[in-house]
Amino acid sequence: MTESEWAEHSKKMGASEKTAPLWLLTLIATLIIAFVLQINRANIWAIMLCLVLGAVVSAVLLVKNLRSTAAYSVLKGLSLVLAIAIFIPVIAIGILFIGCMGCH
Repeated sequence: MTESEWAEHSKKMGASEKTAPLWLLTLIATLIIAFVLQINRANIWAIMLCLVLGAVVSAVLLVKNLRSTAAYSVLKGLSLVLAIAIFIPVIAIGILFIGCMGCH
């Protein structure tokens, strides 16, 4: 089967052409490895080295893939999720302090 025949066959079968970017998989794998190191009580320097190396590899892969719009949209989505993950606790603590000040 040639490449064009395979592409036509996969379109008929409803296969998705979208896959996760390699840099995203590398980033997730780095976090998993760091978590496993933390669970096994590894030295803090080993965990930091793992995080730095994973970040560098992910950044290199991201720069290589940045030309595609899919990578940019994933990065935009991740930044939005990170912003929400940071602001939700800030808002919750703010509400908690406002509620406590109302009690006094």
